[in-house]
Amino acid sequence: MAVRLGIFATHPIQYQVPIWRALSRIVGLETEVFYFSDRSVRGGVDAGFGVPVAWDVPLLEGYRSEFLAKDGDPGRPGGMAIPDRDGLLAERRFDWILIPGYTHIFERQIISARRRFNYKVVLRGELADDNRPGRKNFLKGFVRHLYLGWFYKSVDAFCYPGQAGLRHLRRLGVPEEKLFHSPYCVDSDMLEKQYAAADRQTSRKELSLHDDWFALLFCGKLIECKNLPVLFEAIGLMKDRSRLALVVVGDGPLKQQVVQAGEKLLGERFMFQGFVNQSRLGRFYRAADALVLPSLHETWGLVVNEAMQFGLPAIVSDRAGCCRDLAIDGRTGFVFAAESAGRLAEAMEKISANPSEAVKMGRQARQHILDGFTVRHSVNGVLRAIGLPASGETPSPGNDAPAGPQEIAG
Repeated sequence: MAVRLGIFATHPIQYQVPIWRALSRIVGLETEVFYFSDRSVRGGVDAGFGVPVAWDVPLLEGYRSEFLAKDGDPGRPGGMAIPDRDGLLAERRFDWILIPGYTHIFERQIISARRRFNYKVVLRGELADDNRPGRKNFLKGFVRHLYLGWFYKSVDAFCYPGQAGLRHLRRLGVPEEKLFHSPYCVDSDMLEKQYAAADRQTSRKELSLHDDWFALLFCGKLIECKNLPVLFEAIGLMKDRSRLALVVVGDGPLKQQVVQAGEKLLGERFMFQGFVNQSRLGRFYRAADALVLPSLHETWGLVVNEAMQFGLPAIVSDRAGCCRDLAIDGRTGFVFAAESAGRLAEAMEKISANPSEAVKMGRQARQHILDGFTVRHSVNGVLRAIGLPASGETPSPGNDAPAGPQEIAG
């Protein structure tokens, strides 16, 4: 008899949908996904990019899904509730329900009904301690700690995305037997097709990148938390930036400041590309020599997964959730203190001064992603959490805890 898994998510997200598709193909597992907003499907002005965005990858194909509502706002958790919770749960009779976090009404609805309808709950989401600047409020932190302690006691299994999530759950006293590594991933199959289709030489020629330039790539929203002023300050501190080029892919409210600062520092070696949709990103990753992510706060930083799968080393701030999992100093990239322009300048000088070493690091970065951060690895973590056998992967000790830097093989 098949295991019935219900997945409740705020809205279709391009990085999650490949996981739902893969789970739907597992023999012995029946999967259905429920959403509360269709904004990502119908498109609209993105608050961060500041431009109309409609993702050009299919978000509803290859798996069963249903919209319980279409007007929910993912940024306002209070409006997302299951209209007829008891009726839905009585009809579907799930064995397991997967939820993305602990802040929405629907998540509390699912937790409170688990015993009445005899199902178990697995939580897979952005699990980490809040490291945003200005969030050191003791009272709020204490209340959050109490709330999470209560909430987590009703969760049967946790799929943590990386080491920051693992530390958070251990700090809250979650038993080890409830912990399963289901890493953050991107659509690895789609990126592999783009990787094969895009040619580095052609891509650089299309962007007018000279052969002897070292091209740094920033890809993301042009907003304050991305910390772009420290990037430009660091470029200004470099002893030699005569060969450095910067390609910016993205848009947002800081566009004018970014363009002015880039052109002033680098002239023709600064290239602003604006918003680029998912299916067209490949040529930018192919053309670049390294990625830079200087964020002051980043729950993870999936752009690092994308860049590394394309064979780019990554220079990542220590405020990005992925820094300990992906940017292994001197192997797959460098980590720097987010507020230190000097440290960032050192990292950029180190990587740009030795292009052959950057290529080697890029190969190691790509292999690191393929070895542990693909859709398959994410799916296998969920399968183990709900008691089903994973496939195509050798389990490691401790419920597949992620390897630290010293454990990364050649």
